Amino acid sequence: MSDSHARRLYLNGASAEENSKTLMAPETTFRIVYWDISCIAATARDMLAYGNATWTDENHIQTNDWYGKIATPYKVLPLLNVIAPDGKELVLSESIVIDQYLAKKFNLLGNNDYEEWTIKAHYSNIHYLRERSLMTMTWTWADKRAEALELFLEKTLPNFIVNHEFHLRGNGSNGHYVGDRLSLADIHLVNVMDHFSQLPNGERFTAQLEKSELLTKVRQNVESNPQIAAWRKSEEWERFRKGSIMLTTTINRRSFNNNVSSEENARILTDPNPTYRLMYFDCASVAATARDILAFGKANWTNQCPTDAEWDDNKFPTPYRLMPLLNVIASDGKEAFLAESIVIDHYLAKKFNLLGNNEWEEQTIKAHYNNIHYLRERSFMCVTWTYADKRKVALEKFMKSTLPAFIADHEFHLKENGSNGHYIGNKLSLADIHLVNVMDHFSHLPTGNMIAAEFAKSELLSKVRENVEANTEIAAWRSTDEWKQLAYQSVVGYSITAVPEEEGEA
Repeated sequence: MSDSHARRLYLNGASAEENSKTLMAPETTFRIVYWDISCIAATARDMLAYGNATWTDENHIQTNDWYGKIATPYKVLPLLNVIAPDGKELVLSESIVIDQYLAKKFNLLGNNDYEEWTIKAHYSNIHYLRERSLMTMTWTWADKRAEALELFLEKTLPNFIVNHEFHLRGNGSNGHYVGDRLSLADIHLVNVMDHFSQLPNGERFTAQLEKSELLTKVRQNVESNPQIAAWRKSEEWERFRKGSIMLTTTINRRSFNNNVSSEENARILTDPNPTYRLMYFDCASVAATARDILAFGKANWTNQCPTDAEWDDNKFPTPYRLMPLLNVIASDGKEAFLAESIVIDHYLAKKFNLLGNNEWEEQTIKAHYNNIHYLRERSFMCVTWTYADKRKVALEKFMKSTLPAFIADHEFHLKENGSNGHYIGNKLSLADIHLVNVMDHFSHLPTGNMIAAEFAKSELLSKVRENVEANTEIAAWRSTDEWKQLAYQSVVGYSITAVPEEEGEA
């Protein structure tokens, strides 16, 4: 990575408490830093409009050397600058963190904890439709794009539509994901549909999406909000839209609506002495962080691992045909569940005090977590599960560019926190635990020795591992036969789909 990259610190000279005060101040103003397009800043802009916020856009032209001119924590945009009435300012990064902060700020996360986590689960699934399509279709190899487009239109998009219609129908077919008012999920759906309409084959995506009366009703609800409608009629919104352009099988699904009120589900989620059942395949992968957190919190929990045959036969219904799923069982035996790995990790981190001591530390920890998360997610699409004839060159690019840049970025932030092996403060956080599990993930690939060697060269990342593995509860969990078997099964699973080891050694 170029030394000219102008990184921006989360640490801005103010205390964490002062930064939290800025984030929660009622009269804050905002500045979004992004390209002069819609894309992943669109949801945040709609929410700022919805909340009658005072805000401006700082737009940049994307050039090959942009990251040397714009200071960012992780060489990615958007950024959200939050300015308090007294002029004090701080920055949030990572689009998921920005969206969820604004949704919290403008009351778009429902009326209680259960509604909040459910809205975030819908949001996460919508978000990944776009993210994974970017990796597998939009930015894939030029000679694979036509094939990828047809696969997306024939399978991925129809499955997405059917899944979301199921949940919208479960909420009364009123054009909202939860309750009877706008939420983050509603607004995000419309912006992700907009995203696909702005691609070169936009009319083909739009034709499928518009066939859905239920998805169309969500759009109608969002666009009928006076503030959002006014924003979407502005010249600025239209300029961003044009800028973006330039650039079913029968399934046994599980509904979030389980005939229990959201208040009752929220009570279950906040029960002081619950038990947990984590459902995922018999491997580590995207459930590993949640398992470490459950161990850290001395929780009463079990693993539930469907066999491949059981999963293929739809014997374990889930909201989006995906795992993991976290079942939360209250002291009185009543049960609620959460879906989507990010939502599960965030919920458990909140439950077991792994999100810092205040609002600013929480948002910063989530930003680090998110950047770590995307290293794995995007490598899934670009390296692990890419086309067989592209695996060797994809791995070479990952090893020469992506991984060194990631390590340099994270060393920068760990150093700024005092080189103590923590991302924030002097105690374990969600970001610390997630880093270790994502490093573990890469060690499970057939090219694991090569990738692990690069991570091991970093004293700062190694110190994070030492801190996480020194925790008594996590150390005990990781010494069990169950943990070792899950890690082994990951190695076996990825040996089938990941880059062949002999290619990695070329």
